[in-house]
Amino acid sequence: MEITVFNFVIVIFNIFGRFCSVKPTSDFIQFRRINALDGITCQASQNMFNVTEVQSGIKCSLLCTEAQACVGVFHQAQTKECFGCSSFTADETLSRAGTRFYGRVPGTNVAEGKQTTMSSVSSKHVNYGGDKGVDGITNQDLWQGFCFHTEYESSPWWRVDLGAKYGIFSVKLYNILNSGGVWKARDLRLSIGITLETMDIVGSVLGQIDDIHTFNFSAGIEGRYVQVTLMGANVLHLCEIQVFGFSV
Repeated sequence: MEITVFNFVIVIFNIFGRFCSVKPTSDFIQFRRINALDGITCQASQNMFNVTEVQSGIKCSLLCTEAQACVGVFHQAQTKECFGCSSFTADETLSRAGTRFYGRVPGTNVAEGKQTTMSSVSSKHVNYGGDKGVDGITNQDLWQGFCFHTEYESSPWWRVDLGAKYGIFSVKLYNILNSGGVWKARDLRLSIGITLETMDIVGSVLGQIDDIHTFNFSAGIEGRYVQVTLMGANVLHLCEIQVFGFSV
């Protein structure tokens, strides 16, 4: 399912407990319009609030910022109803004509602590397994033991299973910093898929990647599995891989 979105940012100024300004800034809470989820709403058990006389989707989204557990809102322009949801899944949603969905893009790394797999683990660094890539530690010193490290091989890869389907909007790779550039990660390919059989290449970098390299997907990509593959023969090592998105 393709996700079509546009972005807007909401800045919160708390004056006597009210929201009073909307404008771009570096300090923001971000929402995305996701057309693919229009025409539904979450079940009563997942509904955090149902407010009437809400004039726009932006104002509806503002209500979501007041509730930390809110993942998004459905706004009905004709009736001016606003429904805030704590969660929802495609097989549990209710049909509701005319609603438009605005998803809250969380600052949460949905890959942290998830199950990982990799093509090999270095025999010289047996404690540098795949779990080091999702341990929540962004220390980029390879020798302090917070990075994963494969053997030297053809097309080494690392993969995380997010455990469920997510709408993914960015993936951040933390390169090692202490190799003098000789062994830093380079020539990488990023793949995302809902199943292992449907993995698609969604980004690549020829040459050395940045110290912190971010792949952004303005339209969002649905996926459960995220894989990084080195193109060619070499070792693959990174110190953290973060995946940002929300459950769909």
